[in-house]
Amino acid sequence: MIRSMVGNIYAALGLSLLLTLVLELGFCLVCGVRGRHDLLLVAAANGLTNPAVVFTNAVLRTYLVCYGWWCVAVLEVLAVVVEWLVFKYCADEIPRPFFLSLGANAFSYSCGLVLGLLV
Repeated sequence: MIRSMVGNIYAALGLSLLLTLVLELGFCLVCGVRGRHDLLLVAAANGLTNPAVVFTNAVLRTYLVCYGWWCVAVLEVLAVVVEWLVFKYCADEIPRPFFLSLGANAFSYSCGLVLGLLV
């Protein structure tokens, strides 16, 4: 049973990260991010934040008695802030890093909600 749960969390983490990378990199391309360094930075920032958010959300949903929408909101805000700081201090040509982080995260989260309703 433990092995099954571990396999499920790895599958969820992997699928979530893959979808997030596709959606957020696509969003960044549409927003004009073109440099190889900046696109790799977007991927790296998502590789840092997405698994942490998904795993923490799963743990909170399982063990927190008062789990609610606010838990997800706090995690998403933290992801936006971390990605914004990564873009702000490490990017070559991302002119408005906060808005890029906010928009990309809102887009991928919204797509995830729609996908969750369809599946």
